[in-house]
Amino acid sequence: MSHRSLQSRFMTWLVAATIGIFVLAAVILGLRERQAAEELAYSTNQHIIATVDASQAYIRHIARPKAREILGDDAFFKEFMSTSYVGRGVADEVLDLFPDFYFKFATLKPHNERNRADAKERELIQLFRDNPDLKEWRGLIERDGVPYLSVATPIRNSPECLECHSTKDAAPAQLIEDYGDSDGFGYDKDEVSIKSVGVPLEVTVAQSVSNAFITLSPILALNVVLLLTANFLFNRFVTAPIQALRGGANEIRSGQYDHRIAQLNGREFNTLANAFNDMAASIERDIEARKKAEASLSDAKRDADIANKAKSEFLASMSHELRTPLNAVLGYAQMLQYDPSAPLTETQSLYVDSIVAGGNHLLALVSDVLDLAMIEADQIDLDIDEIDAGKVVTAAVAMAAPLGRERGIVIDDRVGGGADMMLRTDPVRMKQVVLNLLTNAVKFNTEGGSVTIEAASVTPGFLRISVTDTGQGIPDEDQARVFHMFHRLGADPMIAREGTGIGLSVTKYLVERMAGRVGFSSKVGQGSTFWIELPLADNDNILIWTEAMSTHIDPIDKDHQVLVGLWSKTTFHDITPTEATEIIEDLINYTKYHFRREEAIMAACAYPSLEAHQSQHRRLIEHVNALASEWAVAHSPETLVHLRGFLQTWLVDHILKMDTRIHEHAEGKDQAIHQALERL
Repeated sequence: MSHRSLQSRFMTWLVAATIGIFVLAAVILGLRERQAAEELAYSTNQHIIATVDASQAYIRHIARPKAREILGDDAFFKEFMSTSYVGRGVADEVLDLFPDFYFKFATLKPHNERNRADAKERELIQLFRDNPDLKEWRGLIERDGVPYLSVATPIRNSPECLECHSTKDAAPAQLIEDYGDSDGFGYDKDEVSIKSVGVPLEVTVAQSVSNAFITLSPILALNVVLLLTANFLFNRFVTAPIQALRGGANEIRSGQYDHRIAQLNGREFNTLANAFNDMAASIERDIEARKKAEASLSDAKRDADIANKAKSEFLASMSHELRTPLNAVLGYAQMLQYDPSAPLTETQSLYVDSIVAGGNHLLALVSDVLDLAMIEADQIDLDIDEIDAGKVVTAAVAMAAPLGRERGIVIDDRVGGGADMMLRTDPVRMKQVVLNLLTNAVKFNTEGGSVTIEAASVTPGFLRISVTDTGQGIPDEDQARVFHMFHRLGADPMIAREGTGIGLSVTKYLVERMAGRVGFSSKVGQGSTFWIELPLADNDNILIWTEAMSTHIDPIDKDHQVLVGLWSKTTFHDITPTEATEIIEDLINYTKYHFRREEAIMAACAYPSLEAHQSQHRRLIEHVNALASEWAVAHSPETLVHLRGFLQTWLVDHILKMDTRIHEHAEGKDQAIHQALERL
């Protein structure tokens, strides 16, 4: 970052803070000025009313009695005897001085139509009627769309008022002649009218704004001066030393470890400069050692990866070599057991039984280890077909039953022999999984217990096969590790402990490879239920990785297997929105990771359509991101179905139509591919 951008950021924050404080001060001052202006407006309104009241009092107490003394009691001249007429005239004179103001004698039954009360004034008249002790009302009144700060005072009838407003016959002749006899009569002693005066709100606001601006102008000018001063000082004492430090850091970053930063202004910056110089010297001393260590670490990692891969491939390829002699030993031992021409003695029979038991146990251990090795080497191939689940379960029960009879444990098969339950899966691997669950249910059961195997369509499109035992159960603290590699129950000496502890890990891997899932429930002292769910034959919404989808490029195939597995997790209808969101995020992140790896491999292989492939990758990511955003907003089931369908189509089309083309360009380039992936 340049010193200019740093200074700019500092000034931006400083200006923002100054403006914020200034605006806050302006608001507070504006509110105070407005309050003061409103109080002045209300005070002016009261003075106008007081002026009118004084003129009316003069007419009532001096002018009218004097006129009658001179002219007689029946005489009436509104120009100097009517309090409302004279008061109106005085108000008009006042309004000449305040043209924005408003004044009105408001009554319900006026002689003069200009004095007729509007809706708001009728409300105020009623207010003063209901509250005889109320002397004044103040507030906002809107007239012709303009709000006025208004004051209203009541006019309560006096005997003099009734001389003109009681009846037509009693009214002065001049009044009838000037205003007619259609209105203005029928008053009684409780009649109430009001004097209403107001000033437009905008006048008050304009005055308050003007006053606030006059007050704030010097403050604004002072702020500008302070900002300019702060800018100069910051540049002089902060950004200039930082620029020098930055220049030195750039020199060090570029490899000039002999560069040293000169002394700077300020103790703190000098301390930092010395630290930079010490760092450069330290880097200069250690850089060669670090490079050697990195080279050694890289070589060791590569050797470890090669050794691990070789180990897995060796174990996987040794299946025939390891199983053949074991099967031969078991075969000859069984021949000795059942050869009627050469019966064994009791001691010999015990020896042979031990050979058979140990051989079977060793064969099971070898099978588990080989399965693990094949999984690590990604050599597990699936042969997907439509099969009858009942037949597979029956075969697995038949194989597990002898193990149960040895301990008096009965296996209750509630699946085999029933209605056809057609699955789309690998029959051999399914049999292996079911047999593993049955074997565990027997191993970890109590003497004379029972094992029950059942099947039901719990999740739409899937069949759940459950194996329930009456064993000791699994403690809560162990349940999170049940499917972990090499985890075995060993806390209770009464529970069997034979086995490698990888059976359930292999089971979980195989079930998920077959687009299913596995789970369990358990209570200590009551037993456990392990279940698997596999897709029904008519379930078209699943995708299972098989050898037919292989590109024959190991890193790409491994990525595709992970993507297919993640996608399969979205096909279960009972996943929660939170689980779906996590799966979608993992799927998108791994897709981006896979695209980077795949593009690196294509570049290493000089793939001719790399740019077109990259372009399709970008379009796919944009489309998936849009669907994921739509899902994040609404968690709509329709959006999830749309996203799942799009991903399924993309995976199949992308793998079968595009990625399989890479292989012909990748032959003989394993080392280049390995190096390209390492650079990522």
